[in-house]
Amino acid sequence: MEFAQLNSLLSHSSLLGQQGFINKQTHISSVFIGQTRVIKIKKPVNFGFVDYSTLEMRKKYCELEVTLNRRMSENIYLGASSLHHYNGNLFFDQQTSEAIEYAVIMNRIPDDMLLDRLIFMSVSPGNLLDKIRQRLAQFYSQSPNDHGIQRYGSLAGISRKTDENFNVLQTQIGTTIEQDEYDTLTIITEAIYKKYGAIFDERAQRGKIYDGHGDLRLEHLCFSEGHIHAIDCIEFNESLRCCDILNDIAFLFMDMDFHGFDEFSRYLEKMLLNDFSEGSDGPGLVIFYKLYRALVRAKVEGLLIADEGVDPVQKDEAYHRARKYVELALGYADELSRL
Repeated sequence: MEFAQLNSLLSHSSLLGQQGFINKQTHISSVFIGQTRVIKIKKPVNFGFVDYSTLEMRKKYCELEVTLNRRMSENIYLGASSLHHYNGNLFFDQQTSEAIEYAVIMNRIPDDMLLDRLIFMSVSPGNLLDKIRQRLAQFYSQSPNDHGIQRYGSLAGISRKTDENFNVLQTQIGTTIEQDEYDTLTIITEAIYKKYGAIFDERAQRGKIYDGHGDLRLEHLCFSEGHIHAIDCIEFNESLRCCDILNDIAFLFMDMDFHGFDEFSRYLEKMLLNDFSEGSDGPGLVIFYKLYRALVRAKVEGLLIADEGVDPVQKDEAYHRARKYVELALGYADELSRL
Protein backbone atom coordinates (compact mmCIF):
# COMPACT_ATOMS: atom_id res chain seq x y z
CA MET A 1 0.00 0.00 0.00
CA GLU A 2 1.28 3.47 -0.88
CA PHE A 3 2.17 5.69 2.07
CA ALA A 4 -0.27 8.43 1.04
CA GLN A 5 -3.14 5.93 0.89
CA LEU A 6 -2.26 4.48 4.30
CA ASN A 7 -1.98 7.98 5.74
CA SER A 8 -5.49 8.80 4.52
CA LEU A 9 -6.99 5.54 5.82
CA LEU A 10 -5.45 6.04 9.25
CA SER A 11 -6.65 9.63 9.47
CA HIS A 12 -10.27 8.57 8.91
CA SER A 13 -10.19 5.31 10.88
CA SER A 14 -11.72 4.46 14.26
CA LEU A 15 -8.77 2.37 15.42
CA LEU A 16 -8.26 2.00 19.18
CA GLY A 17 -11.80 3.25 19.75
CA GLN A 18 -10.97 6.76 18.54
CA GLN A 19 -13.42 8.93 16.62
CA GLY A 20 -11.01 10.10 13.93
CA PHE A 21 -7.49 11.46 14.21
CA ILE A 22 -5.61 14.71 13.71
CA ASN A 23 -2.62 14.02 11.46
CA LYS A 24 0.69 15.79 12.03
CA GLN A 25 3.80 15.08 10.00
CA THR A 26 7.50 15.44 10.59
CA HIS A 27 10.23 14.78 8.05
CA ILE A 28 10.41 11.12 9.17
CA SER A 29 7.08 10.27 10.83
CA SER A 30 3.34 10.63 10.50
CA VAL A 31 1.49 10.98 13.80
CA PHE A 32 -2.23 10.40 14.28
CA ILE A 33 -3.61 12.06 17.40
CA GLY A 34 -6.89 10.70 18.71
CA GLN A 35 -8.92 11.62 21.76
CA THR A 36 -7.03 9.32 24.15
CA ARG A 37 -4.52 7.44 21.96
CA VAL A 38 -1.77 8.32 19.49
CA ILE A 39 -0.58 6.21 16.55
CA LYS A 40 2.82 6.95 15.07
CA ILE A 41 4.15 5.42 11.86
CA LYS A 42 7.52 5.94 10.22
CA LYS A 43 7.83 7.28 6.69
CA PRO A 44 9.64 4.99 4.20
CA VAL A 45 12.58 7.39 3.85
CA ASN A 46 16.36 7.18 3.85
CA PHE A 47 18.18 10.44 4.58
CA GLY A 48 21.47 8.76 5.45
CA PHE A 49 21.33 9.69 9.12
CA VAL A 50 18.01 7.83 9.35
CA ASP A 51 16.96 4.80 7.30
CA TYR A 52 13.32 3.67 7.45
CA SER A 53 13.30 2.46 3.85
CA THR A 54 12.18 -1.14 4.50
CA LEU A 55 9.30 -2.61 6.47
CA GLU A 56 11.72 -4.63 8.61
CA MET A 57 13.67 -1.49 9.49
CA ARG A 58 10.48 0.29 10.47
CA LYS A 59 9.44 -2.66 12.66
CA LYS A 60 12.85 -2.68 14.35
CA TYR A 61 12.80 1.03 15.08
CA CYS A 62 9.20 1.05 16.32
CA GLU A 63 10.14 -1.58 18.89
CA LEU A 64 13.34 0.25 19.82
CA GLU A 65 11.48 3.55 20.14
CA VAL A 66 9.20 2.05 22.76
CA THR A 67 12.07 0.48 24.71
CA LEU A 68 14.27 3.58 24.76
CA ASN A 69 11.52 6.06 25.56
CA ARG A 70 10.35 4.07 28.55
CA ARG A 71 13.62 5.11 30.21
CA MET A 72 12.27 8.61 30.84
CA SER A 73 8.50 8.12 30.76
CA GLU A 74 5.85 6.08 32.55
CA ASN A 75 2.46 4.89 31.25
CA ILE A 76 2.87 6.70 27.92
CA TYR A 77 4.36 4.15 25.50
CA LEU A 78 1.92 1.24 25.25
CA GLY A 79 3.87 -0.78 22.69
CA ALA A 80 4.66 -1.41 19.03
CA SER A 81 2.02 -3.14 16.88
CA SER A 82 1.68 -4.54 13.38
CA LEU A 83 -0.88 -2.89 11.12
CA HIS A 84 -3.01 -4.93 8.69
CA HIS A 85 -5.42 -4.13 5.84
CA TYR A 86 -8.33 -6.52 5.30
CA ASN A 87 -11.62 -6.05 3.42
CA GLY A 88 -11.02 -2.30 3.18
CA ASN A 89 -10.39 -1.84 6.90
CA LEU A 90 -7.31 -1.42 9.09
CA PHE A 91 -6.58 -3.66 12.07
CA PHE A 92 -3.82 -3.99 14.62
CA ASP A 93 -2.09 -7.32 15.32
CA GLN A 94 -4.29 -9.43 13.04
CA GLN A 95 -2.86 -12.92 12.62
CA THR A 96 -4.60 -13.84 9.35
CA SER A 97 -2.89 -11.35 7.04
CA GLU A 98 0.55 -9.92 6.39
CA ALA A 99 1.56 -6.73 8.17
CA ILE A 100 1.51 -3.74 5.84
CA GLU A 101 3.14 -1.43 8.40
CA TYR A 102 4.24 -1.12 12.03
CA ALA A 103 3.25 1.56 14.49
CA VAL A 104 4.04 2.90 17.93
CA ILE A 105 0.97 3.17 20.17
CA MET A 106 0.90 5.78 22.93
CA ASN A 107 -1.45 7.25 25.47
CA ARG A 108 -2.24 10.80 24.43
CA ILE A 109 -0.64 13.46 26.59
CA PRO A 110 -3.01 16.38 27.18
CA ASP A 111 -1.78 19.39 25.22
CA ASP A 112 -1.62 21.60 28.29
CA MET A 113 0.74 19.13 29.97
CA LEU A 114 3.41 19.43 27.25
CA LEU A 115 6.09 21.82 28.42
CA ASP A 116 6.04 23.98 25.30
CA ARG A 117 2.50 24.89 26.44
CA LEU A 118 2.73 24.43 30.20
CA ILE A 119 5.75 26.68 30.68
CA PHE A 120 3.72 29.59 29.27
CA MET A 121 0.95 29.07 31.82
CA SER A 122 2.90 28.00 34.90
CA VAL A 123 2.40 30.17 37.98
CA SER A 124 5.60 28.70 39.40
CA PRO A 125 8.09 28.29 36.54
CA GLY A 126 11.01 28.04 38.97
CA ASN A 127 9.46 24.93 40.51
CA LEU A 128 8.89 23.47 37.04
CA LEU A 129 12.51 24.13 36.04
CA ASP A 130 13.75 22.47 39.22
CA LYS A 131 11.67 19.39 38.41
CA ILE A 132 13.25 19.28 34.93
CA ARG A 133 16.67 19.63 36.53
CA GLN A 134 16.02 16.79 38.96
CA ARG A 135 14.63 14.51 36.25
CA LEU A 136 17.61 15.07 33.97
CA ALA A 137 20.11 14.56 36.77
CA GLN A 138 18.38 11.27 37.64
CA PHE A 139 18.33 10.16 33.99
CA TYR A 140 22.02 10.77 33.35
CA SER A 141 23.00 9.14 36.64
CA GLN A 142 21.41 5.94 35.31
CA SER A 143 22.50 6.24 31.65
CA PRO A 144 25.43 4.26 30.21
CA ASN A 145 28.61 6.28 29.66
CA ASP A 146 31.02 3.42 29.04
CA HIS A 147 34.00 3.17 26.72
CA GLY A 148 31.94 1.80 23.82
CA ILE A 149 30.23 5.12 23.13
CA GLN A 150 33.09 7.55 23.81
CA ARG A 151 33.83 7.91 20.10
CA TYR A 152 30.51 9.67 19.53
CA GLY A 153 31.61 12.71 21.54
CA SER A 154 35.28 12.88 20.58
CA LEU A 155 36.54 15.57 18.21
CA ALA A 156 36.25 13.13 15.31
CA GLY A 157 32.77 12.09 16.43
CA ILE A 158 31.26 15.55 16.83
CA SER A 159 32.94 16.93 13.70
CA ARG A 160 31.46 14.05 11.72
CA LYS A 161 28.00 15.03 12.97
CA THR A 162 28.41 18.70 12.12
CA ASP A 163 29.88 17.82 8.70
CA GLU A 164 26.87 15.63 7.91
CA ASN A 165 24.54 18.38 9.06
CA PHE A 166 26.28 21.01 6.93
CA ASN A 167 26.18 18.66 3.93
CA VAL A 168 22.38 18.62 4.10
CA LEU A 169 22.16 22.34 4.82
CA GLN A 170 24.27 23.01 1.74
CA THR A 171 21.49 21.53 -0.40
CA GLN A 172 19.07 24.00 1.23
CA ILE A 173 21.05 27.15 0.36
CA GLY A 174 18.69 29.60 -1.28
CA THR A 175 15.68 28.04 0.43
CA THR A 176 16.09 28.26 4.20
CA ILE A 177 19.68 29.50 4.48
CA GLU A 178 21.76 31.93 2.41
CA GLN A 179 25.30 31.30 1.17
CA ASP A 180 26.91 33.98 3.37
CA GLU A 181 25.10 32.63 6.43
CA TYR A 182 26.24 29.10 5.61
CA ASP A 183 29.84 30.31 5.18
CA THR A 184 29.81 32.18 8.50
CA LEU A 185 28.50 29.16 10.39
CA THR A 186 30.99 26.72 8.86
CA ILE A 187 33.90 29.08 9.57
CA ILE A 188 32.97 29.55 13.24
CA THR A 189 32.47 25.79 13.63
CA GLU A 190 35.97 25.08 12.33
CA ALA A 191 37.39 27.81 14.58
CA ILE A 192 35.82 26.14 17.62
CA TYR A 193 37.33 22.79 16.67
CA LYS A 194 40.76 24.38 16.50
CA LYS A 195 40.26 26.05 19.87
CA TYR A 196 38.55 23.21 21.76
CA GLY A 197 39.73 20.13 19.84
CA ALA A 198 41.72 18.59 22.68
CA ILE A 199 38.91 19.31 25.13
CA PHE A 200 36.38 17.25 23.15
CA ASP A 201 38.72 14.24 23.28
CA GLU A 202 39.56 14.77 26.94
CA ARG A 203 35.86 14.91 27.87
CA ALA A 204 35.24 11.67 25.98
CA GLN A 205 38.03 9.97 27.90
CA ARG A 206 36.57 11.24 31.20
CA GLY A 207 33.21 9.57 30.57
CA LYS A 208 31.22 12.67 29.60
CA ILE A 209 29.58 10.84 26.68
CA TYR A 210 26.19 9.34 27.56
CA ASP A 211 23.51 7.25 25.91
CA GLY A 212 21.16 10.19 26.18
CA HIS A 213 17.98 11.48 24.59
CA GLY A 214 19.21 13.17 21.42
CA ASP A 215 16.17 15.42 20.83
CA LEU A 216 15.59 17.09 24.18
CA ARG A 217 13.12 19.90 23.51
CA LEU A 218 10.17 21.42 25.35
CA GLU A 219 7.58 19.66 23.17
CA HIS A 220 9.19 16.35 24.13
CA LEU A 221 8.83 16.99 27.86
CA CYS A 222 5.57 16.73 29.77
CA PHE A 223 4.37 17.00 33.34
CA SER A 224 2.06 14.30 34.63
CA GLU A 225 1.21 12.92 38.07
CA GLY A 226 3.80 15.16 39.70
CA HIS A 227 6.67 14.04 37.47
CA ILE A 228 8.53 15.19 34.38
CA HIS A 229 8.51 12.68 31.51
CA ALA A 230 10.45 12.79 28.24
CA ILE A 231 9.27 11.30 24.95
CA ASP A 232 10.50 11.02 21.34
CA CYS A 233 14.17 10.32 21.96
CA ILE A 234 16.28 9.38 18.94
CA GLU A 235 16.06 5.65 18.32
CA PHE A 236 17.13 5.54 14.67
CA ASN A 237 20.79 6.52 15.04
CA GLU A 238 22.94 5.61 18.03
CA SER A 239 25.60 8.15 17.12
CA LEU A 240 23.04 10.98 17.35
CA ARG A 241 21.56 9.75 20.63
CA CYS A 242 24.91 9.09 22.29
CA CYS A 243 26.72 12.37 22.82
CA ASP A 244 28.43 14.68 25.28
CA ILE A 245 26.07 15.43 28.15
CA LEU A 246 26.45 19.15 27.35
CA ASN A 247 25.42 18.48 23.76
CA ASP A 248 22.28 16.69 24.93
CA ILE A 249 21.11 19.36 27.38
CA ALA A 250 22.14 22.22 25.05
CA PHE A 251 19.29 21.14 22.77
CA LEU A 252 16.85 22.06 25.56
CA PHE A 253 18.60 25.36 26.26
CA MET A 254 18.48 26.24 22.55
CA ASP A 255 14.80 25.34 22.38
CA MET A 256 14.06 27.58 25.35
CA ASP A 257 15.92 30.41 23.61
CA PHE A 258 13.91 29.71 20.45
CA HIS A 259 10.65 30.10 22.37
CA GLY A 260 11.81 33.28 24.10
CA PHE A 261 12.58 31.75 27.50
CA ASP A 262 16.15 33.06 27.68
CA GLU A 263 16.07 33.56 31.45
CA PHE A 264 14.80 30.02 32.03
CA SER A 265 17.53 28.71 29.71
CA ARG A 266 20.26 30.57 31.61
CA TYR A 267 18.93 29.42 34.99
CA LEU A 268 18.69 25.78 33.98
CA GLU A 269 22.12 25.88 32.34
CA LYS A 270 23.71 27.34 35.48
CA MET A 271 22.09 24.74 37.73
CA LEU A 272 22.85 21.73 35.53
CA LEU A 273 26.46 22.72 34.85
CA ASN A 274 26.90 22.88 38.60
CA ASP A 275 25.15 19.52 39.08
CA PHE A 276 27.42 17.91 36.48
CA SER A 277 30.59 19.50 37.95
CA GLU A 278 31.45 21.31 34.74
CA GLY A 279 34.49 23.59 34.70
CA SER A 280 35.30 26.88 33.02
CA ASP A 281 35.02 25.41 29.51
CA GLY A 282 31.40 24.39 30.07
CA PRO A 283 29.61 27.64 29.07
CA GLY A 284 31.58 28.01 25.83
CA LEU A 285 30.89 24.42 24.85
CA VAL A 286 27.20 24.91 25.58
CA ILE A 287 27.04 27.88 23.17
CA PHE A 288 28.74 25.79 20.49
CA TYR A 289 26.36 22.89 21.02
CA LYS A 290 23.38 25.28 20.93
CA LEU A 291 24.60 26.50 17.54
CA TYR A 292 24.85 22.91 16.33
CA ARG A 293 21.37 22.05 17.63
CA ALA A 294 19.80 25.14 16.06
CA LEU A 295 21.22 24.06 12.70
CA VAL A 296 19.95 20.50 13.21
CA ARG A 297 16.46 21.95 13.55
CA ALA A 298 16.95 24.23 10.54
CA LYS A 299 17.95 21.17 8.51
CA VAL A 300 14.92 19.20 9.69
CA GLU A 301 12.54 22.01 8.75
CA GLY A 302 14.19 22.15 5.32
CA LEU A 303 13.59 18.43 4.84
CA LEU A 304 9.94 18.90 5.77
CA ILE A 305 9.62 21.67 3.18
CA ALA A 306 11.00 19.31 0.51
CA ASP A 307 8.46 16.56 1.34
CA GLU A 308 5.86 16.46 -1.45
CA GLY A 309 3.33 14.88 0.90
CA VAL A 310 3.27 17.87 3.27
CA ASP A 311 0.58 20.49 2.69
CA PRO A 312 1.52 24.10 1.79
CA VAL A 313 0.45 25.52 5.16
CA GLN A 314 2.80 23.19 7.05
CA LYS A 315 5.57 24.00 4.58
CA ASP A 316 5.15 27.73 5.13
CA GLU A 317 5.25 27.25 8.89
CA ALA A 318 8.39 25.11 8.50
CA TYR A 319 10.06 27.83 6.44
CA HIS A 320 9.52 30.47 9.11
CA ARG A 321 10.78 28.14 11.83
CA ALA A 322 13.86 27.30 9.75
CA ARG A 323 14.69 30.98 9.28
CA LYS A 324 14.33 31.59 13.00
CA TYR A 325 16.70 28.68 13.75
CA VAL A 326 19.30 30.02 11.30
CA GLU A 327 19.10 33.48 12.87
CA LEU A 328 19.44 31.93 16.32
CA ALA A 329 22.53 30.01 15.17
CA LEU A 330 24.06 33.22 13.81
CA GLY A 331 23.53 34.82 17.21
CA TYR A 332 25.37 31.96 18.88
CA ALA A 333 28.15 32.30 16.29
CA ASP A 334 28.52 35.95 17.27
CA GLU A 335 28.81 34.95 20.94
CA LEU A 336 31.45 32.35 20.10
CA SER A 337 33.48 34.84 18.07
CA ARG A 338 33.81 37.00 21.17
CA LEU A 339 35.02 34.25 23.53
